[in-house]
Amino acid sequence: MTRRGDVTFEPVKVQSRWSAVMLALLILVALSLPALYVYEVYGYSRFEYRVTTEGIEARYGLVNIRVPAGEIAAVSLVEDPGSLSRTAGTGLPQVQRGWWTSSTLGRVYRLTTSGRLGYVLVETTPDARTARAGTRYLFSPADPEEFVRLAEAVRRGDAGVLGGQAERSFPPVPTAQGSVAFSWPMLLLLLDIPLIAGLVWFVVRGRRSLLYRVGPRGISVRHLFGWHHFRWDRIRDIRRLQGVRAVRVIGAALPGYFAGTFHARGMGSLRVYATDLHGDVILIEGAGGSRVVISPADVDGFLAAAAQHRR
Repeated sequence: MTRRGDVTFEPVKVQSRWSAVMLALLILVALSLPALYVYEVYGYSRFEYRVTTEGIEARYGLVNIRVPAGEIAAVSLVEDPGSLSRTAGTGLPQVQRGWWTSSTLGRVYRLTTSGRLGYVLVETTPDARTARAGTRYLFSPADPEEFVRLAEAVRRGDAGVLGGQAERSFPPVPTAQGSVAFSWPMLLLLLDIPLIAGLVWFVVRGRRSLLYRVGPRGISVRHLFGWHHFRWDRIRDIRRLQGVRAVRVIGAALPGYFAGTFHARGMGSLRVYATDLHGDVILIEGAGGSRVVISPADVDGFLAAAAQHRR
C-alpha cells in the first residue's frame, strides 16, 4: 500500500536472451516429463515378441526390432547372463530397454521385463541389413524355451513349425511390480512436473514483482508475495556500489533476476533483491550488520529520495 510521501522506483530492466533461454529449457523439461511417462506406458502396453514365418520381431512402443530369418546368426536360451549394467536406455523395475553390458555376453541390446535367470539371446549376422549387423539382443518372452525352438526352426527355413500360422506371439514375462504406470520411478517423474512448473512460475513472478519505495518511514522492497520494510532508525548507511561480485548461497541467480542470500568477498552475507548485479546497485546496511542489495533503474534519484527522508 502506497503511503503519502512514498516515491516508487522500478528495478533496472535487463534484456538478456540467456534468461529467456533458461526459462525455455525449464519449460521444455517440464513438458518432456509427461511425454516420457505417456510413452513408457504406451510402449509397455504394446510390448510383445513374435516369431513369424519371416523371422523374429520385438515391439515396444515405437521400437520395432525385426530380424529376418536369413539374418539370424543364432538363437539360444541364456540361463544366466551374469551381471548386467545399463549403458543407455531405460532401467525400470517393469522393463529394461536399451544398451546394457553383460559380464558374460558383452554388449547387448536389452528388451526385457525380468530380472530372473533365463533369457533368450538373438544374435544377428555380420552382414545383416534389415536388423542391426553383428548385434546381440536379449529378450524375456514368457515361454523362452518355446520361443527358442520356433525361432531356431524358422532360422533353418522350417516355416512349417508354426503349424500354418503366419506368426506366434509371446508376451513378456509378467512382473510382480505390475504396470509401468505405477512404477515408483515414473511416479517420481510425474512429481517433478509441478515442481518444475512451480519453479518457472516463481522465477517469472519474482522478477516481475520487484519494486522499491522510499518514504518517510524507510525503504520498502516488494518481492513475490509481500513487502520487506527497512525503517530509517534501523538503517546505518545507504550507498552506491559499482557492481557486486557475489556467489549465491540460496535463492535465484539468473540473468535478469537475483534474489535470495548471497556471499560477497569483503562484505560477507548479502540479501539480494535485484535484476542486475553488474551495473550500479544500492547497498543498504542495517544497524545489526545486515546488508541488502537492490538495483533501482534510477540510482541517483533513489539516493536523493533517501537523503531527503533521512534528514
